[in-house]
Amino acid sequence: MASQRILKRAETALQYTKDLLLDDNSEDENDLAEDDECESETGNEPDEDVEEGDNENADKTKSDPASKGKKSSKGLGKTIKQLMGVIMEPFGCILLDKTMAELSKMKEQHSTLQADNDRLREELRDRQKLQQDLTSTLQTQNGKHQNEVKRLELELKNATDSLENMKQTNQLNVEESCRLRKDLDNILKEKGDLIKQLERKEVSHRAELDKHLKSLDEKQSENTKLTDSVDKNNH
Repeated sequence: MASQRILKRAETALQYTKDLLLDDNSEDENDLAEDDECESETGNEPDEDVEEGDNENADKTKSDPASKGKKSSKGLGKTIKQLMGVIMEPFGCILLDKTMAELSKMKEQHSTLQADNDRLREELRDRQKLQQDLTSTLQTQNGKHQNEVKRLELELKNATDSLENMKQTNQLNVEESCRLRKDLDNILKEKGDLIKQLERKEVSHRAELDKHLKSLDEKQSENTKLTDSVDKNNH
């Protein structure tokens, strides 16, 4: 399809080129004929009229060629413009086809990008929802952790107070134990002294007891002797 358009436009361009060459040749011939006429007229007229004719011809050369040049230039420019339009149109069609292909490709890319954009938006919504859920969960857990921390801090405070009380009680117990140990040491010392006293008393009492027993034995012996003697006397 594009090759047929190019061929057709090439034929049209060739025709415009031929017309352009023919117009250029005809304008050259007309210019030559006008120059010949001017020379013949100036050669037949008297000298007085020569100056006037020269002035008029000068005026004509100043005015007519300019107008003719403008007209010919305008026609030439129009023809060249048409020729360039004919030449460039097939390339414009090719460029249009290429542009349409690129546009179609861009539309496909746009559709793909739109799909990716929708997918990314959906993923973003999912991630935002997940982030909100995680934030809510973290806030809940944070609240629980804060409560747990407060409870542990309270327990630690109570344990610290209890430990301090235990330290004070232990100090009192240590002091009491030291006092009791001193008392016990004193008691043990007194006990030792009492034991020694008791031992001394026991020794003394044993001695006295032995003395009394010996005296009792002596008296019993004397009593026995007296009893024997009385019995003998009675018989």
